[in-house]
Amino acid sequence: MASSDVVVAHSAFDALRLGRSAQFIVGCLLRFWDSKNIKKQGEFMGITLLLLDEKFAA
Repeated sequence: MASSDVVVAHSAFDALRLGRSAQFIVGCLLRFWDSKNIKKQGEFMGITLLLLDEKFAA
């Protein structure tokens, strides 16, 4: 079975639970930014994602 054939149950963002667990969500990635520190030769600082919940995307 190819990995693309695997079916995984998913939830909307409001169903996420705190704590250590495996959770799958479906959403739409609207924007993606990576942050670099220009004062330190472009040192990587982090990633920011703007997501839209599947539940409210329709």
